[in-house]
Amino acid sequence: MTPGQRVLCAVAAGGAAGAVLRAAIETNLGSGGSLGVFPWSTLAINVVGSFLLGALATLAVSTAWWVRPFLGTGALGGFTTFSAYAVVSNVLMLDGAVGAGVGYVVATPVVCVAAAALGAHLPAALGLSQSAPPSAAGQE
Repeated sequence: MTPGQRVLCAVAAGGAAGAVLRAAIETNLGSGGSLGVFPWSTLAINVVGSFLLGALATLAVSTAWWVRPFLGTGALGGFTTFSAYAVVSNVLMLDGAVGAGVGYVVATPVVCVAAAALGAHLPAALGLSQSAPPSAAGQE
């Protein structure tokens, strides 16, 4: 198996685990698809996942080749999904819950980006960072 194939397997295994965890949370704590109900569980999943992904970006973790692909792209990618954000937003709007829909559309990216930034800075604050938080400087 090539290194690329091994990484894909790690991502797939992590993605499956993240997706199952997301489904379990939505099934047990979600609104049950109630019309017009603000999707707090979906928002919470995306905020927690964004925070953890931000932390993973700077956290000094095992150097094993599979850890970051499994946890980052795989587990957290399967746990937090843009498609859930898009579908829930659309369903709220189509069901006539325009206020909840607009609130969700605005709140999700704002809160998730803030959570990712907080997560990226937390390891350094705790002395667990392997690098400074990611920066957009020099990426033009």
